Amino acid sequence: MKKKILIFIVTYKASQRLNNVFNKIPFKKLKRYKVKIFISDDKSNDDTIEFAKKIHSKNKNVIL
Repeated sequence: MKKKILIFIVTYKASQRLNNVFNKIPFKKLKRYKVKIFISDDKSNDDTIEFAKKIHSKNKNVIL
């Protein structure tokens, strides 16, 4: 059974940075783990949640 790793990304007005943060996660080094990524947005008035939804649609390990 694989060990689990949880990654939490907490955002507020971070639509410009969210993709960069996500892309810096070293997935190649984490292959032997079961990885879940949680993205939280504090009701910011930009399009952070839309960026998060795009990331989720490409990677089902992401939980919004």
